[in-house]
Amino acid sequence: MDRFKGFDHFEDRLTGILTLPDIGDIQVEFDLEDHKGIDDLNALMAHAESWLESFNKKILQDLKTAIAAELTDAAYTGSAYQPVSSDYTGLEQSLQLKTICFYIDAETSLIFGSETEYPDMDICCLVEEDFSIADVFLDANN
Repeated sequence: MDRFKGFDHFEDRLTGILTLPDIGDIQVEFDLEDHKGIDDLNALMAHAESWLESFNKKILQDLKTAIAAELTDAAYTGSAYQPVSSDYTGLEQSLQLKTICFYIDAETSLIFGSETEYPDMDICCLVEEDFSIADVFLDANN
């Protein structure tokens, strides 16, 4: 729990700041929408701690690479244009981790921003326990 600070409760979410070695301070959210009691909250916090034990800068970089590839390929699907290396690396380098969200059902999502490539969108990435990507989608910034 020493990683987390500045908790605040807002509607069905508990938010705070998470300090990650070699990464820095990141906003964290715990979704309490289906919260059924303190046992669920304790399980959610335990899941987050366990997940964070393995999460590191290399995993984050691997996720950025995979997200950039998936979004770049999707953007040019059906087009005559064939993406080149700089299309992928441009997006990858612009991705900034903004928020990590933990859900009661043991799902985790990472929310990225990219001011240069998707200035009005959040890039949401649902991540499996083994840090593989389950889904990536764009969402309008709030």
